[in-house]
Amino acid sequence: GKQPYSADTPMGVAVKHITEPVPRILNVNPNLPPWIEMVISTAMAKDKTDRFATAVEMMETLKAFMRGEATPTLKIKQLLKLRLPIIRLLP
Repeated sequence: GKQPYSADTPMGVAVKHITEPVPRILNVNPNLPPWIEMVISTAMAKDKTDRFATAVEMMETLKAFMRGEATPTLKIKQLLKLRLPIIRLLP
């Protein structure tokens, strides 16, 4: 695997975690399903209100996507931040 941020010092990495946007996983591995980017971006969101409320919510979202279902835990605000065509996230 690869760390999402790199810098010369641990403090530099910490600053990047706070200030830089979440890296887009599909830029690293375009073979992943498009919905995984929404899941990762939600899990790593800078604003805690944009994150999954619980690990259970994240797992239920992952399971629903893997079954090809739409899920109520999708956050429209998060989808808009990704600027992905919504059609790519639907089965």
